[in-house]
Amino acid sequence: MVTVEAHVRNGALGSIAADTIAAAGLPVPLFRCCVDDPLASDALGNEAFLHELHGLSAAALERRITEFTCSIR
Repeated sequence: MVTVEAHVRNGALGSIAADTIAAAGLPVPLFRCCVDDPLASDALGNEAFLHELHGLSAAALERRITEFTCSIR
């Protein structure tokens, strides 16, 4: 399962997915694409710039998700 969020990791869709998978005891790999550390950079910019910075642009997501799916095969 893959979740994509344009904000911090904790307390949103990825957290709900992780909690649900764990509570049900499901052997489901979970890859959470999100802003891992919002304070890692003091860069400012528009939405496209910030998505690229945090690996959330379409191209970055395609690469990251492809790597994830290949790693669990």
